[in-house]
Amino acid sequence: MNDTSDGKSHLSIVLTIAVYIIVFWVVLPAFLFSIGLRMDTLLPIAWTPSPYSQTIGGVVTGIGLALAGLSMKHLWTRGKGLPISHLPPHKFVSSGVYRLFRHPIYVGYTALFMGAAVLISSFWSLTFSTPLLICGWVGYAVFYEEPVLLSRFGQAYAEYRRATPMFVPRRVGRAVAKALDPWIRCLFGRLSRLADFTIFFRRG
Repeated sequence: MNDTSDGKSHLSIVLTIAVYIIVFWVVLPAFLFSIGLRMDTLLPIAWTPSPYSQTIGGVVTGIGLALAGLSMKHLWTRGKGLPISHLPPHKFVSSGVYRLFRHPIYVGYTALFMGAAVLISSFWSLTFSTPLLICGWVGYAVFYEEPVLLSRFGQAYAEYRRATPMFVPRRVGRAVAKALDPWIRCLFGRLSRLADFTIFFRRG
């Protein structure tokens, strides 16, 4: 009886993992790429592949694959679970890549998708399907996954969420913000002058 029960349990786990792989690693990217490639046909944008773009695409793809794989490994070895609703980690994981940002699997998945879009030179897969993917997983993470984790791990996850950014490491975010600051100031300055000119023109 126990052997039969264990066999069914093992089969259930295997089927759950198989469904997860098919849905998130086959169906979802196929769906998003089909949208991008269809838009490439309807609204063609000239994009000539070059060794430079192919190299960038390959590097980004490799980084995304490594990040997603390492994140899942941490969940399996340290959390004793998988990033699957029916097989969640039993222990809270905040070390490894999870100390940099809260959702490294999604970030790696997105990077993998972006790199693949560059490799196949699909303009709309990169500029439309990728933002669509990001909006989908951010909404899922904020409105479903994080509340579940908060109820499961309590104060430990609440403190982790306050201290850890969602998908951009703090040092990277600060460096980018500092690098873009002059451009942002210039942009807002121009917009401000344009607004002042518009008001003056209307009053005149």
